[in-house]
Amino acid sequence: MPELPKVLTDIATALFTKPATVTAVSYPDKYLKKIVFTGDALKGLKCPPGAQIEPRVSDRHMRHYNPSAYDSATGTMEMLIYLHGMGPGSAWAEKIQAGDKLNIMGPAMKIHADESHTKQVFLGDETTIGTFLFLQNSLAKGQTFTGVIEAEPDLLHLNQTVNLKLPNVARTSQRGRALMNWLIENYEANQDALFYLLGHNASNLQLRDWLKDKGVPNSRIAMRRYWADGMEGL
Repeated sequence: MPELPKVLTDIATALFTKPATVTAVSYPDKYLKKIVFTGDALKGLKCPPGAQIEPRVSDRHMRHYNPSAYDSATGTMEMLIYLHGMGPGSAWAEKIQAGDKLNIMGPAMKIHADESHTKQVFLGDETTIGTFLFLQNSLAKGQTFTGVIEAEPDLLHLNQTVNLKLPNVARTSQRGRALMNWLIENYEANQDALFYLLGHNASNLQLRDWLKDKGVPNSRIAMRRYWADGMEGL
């Protein structure tokens, strides 16, 4: 959500958000923060993998995030946030501590775990680790997944820190190129899969266009922009 006047953010908070309290924070890595929060208003929600929530992160900003876990009975959610040091969302996440109060809008259904496809392919960047972890842990019996997370060369361990069973591949000077190289090399073995393209908008579009040129229908491409070049990000 773009920057809003404080009065509008106050109105949105009063009308549309759910209160929650942070119960724990931890750092699987210095660039990755796990935030656990709970509240009675979060119980019994429809919040499958890929659902999107919007915490209020400042007087003028709400920011989109995807839970990495959710317990409907206890009203407990988890988020894994990549601390890239840019934007109001990252600044908010760096400061969050146990006991802090949150105001959460959503969840809204943006992408869905799909039990009708045996194979899943996950392609994304550091901002997508939490979503893919939730998807990984929610696959139905008999479903398999593969894919890769593109990351900075010094962050190729990030997936291992949260037990996301995907490899990291080093980003080159051209963002998204490593994802494309993986897709080209592995497409034949996974051509009947459901493809999840998440994260950087321009990278997603390039991957989607390549898949469509191969004849993959839209029904087997789940794409979601988390951030875009030139826009104030997470």
